[in-house]
Amino acid sequence: MLAVLTVMLATATPPAPAPLDAAPQTRLGTELRCLLGVYAFPSGNAVTITGDNGKPHGLRYTLANGQFGTLTKTAQGFYTAGAFAIDFAPCADRTLWLIRGEIAERGMRVGLIQNETTFTSDGVRLHGKLVLPARGRADHAAV
Repeated sequence: MLAVLTVMLATATPPAPAPLDAAPQTRLGTELRCLLGVYAFPSGNAVTITGDNGKPHGLRYTLANGQFGTLTKTAQGFYTAGAFAIDFAPCADRTLWLIRGEIAERGMRVGLIQNETTFTSDGVRLHGKLVLPARGRADHAAV
């Protein structure tokens, strides 16, 4: 399944910008927050949807093959990125459609849990977040 470990290093605390929302830790507008997450497809592929660098209406994608970029909302209400489009279902459905030409594949949002931690190494306080599948363990090793 999916396992992601994010570690951020900080040597000094810069002045804080506008406060982040506590739950999703993003400045995204409320209508987009529920779209964030990892979506798995029956083919074994996956796409991760995140906010775009604090922009209130910006979304980014990362495909399982490592391709990533910015999503652009169209007048029709779906999002495009080069050769494909993403059409999000209503948030309660927890699904999206990845459309490449005439091929559309339905992805289901994966339930994830987050374990946040801090520790000190050589006098520097390190912050980390371990994101795991809903069952709480990864099938593969993570670094």
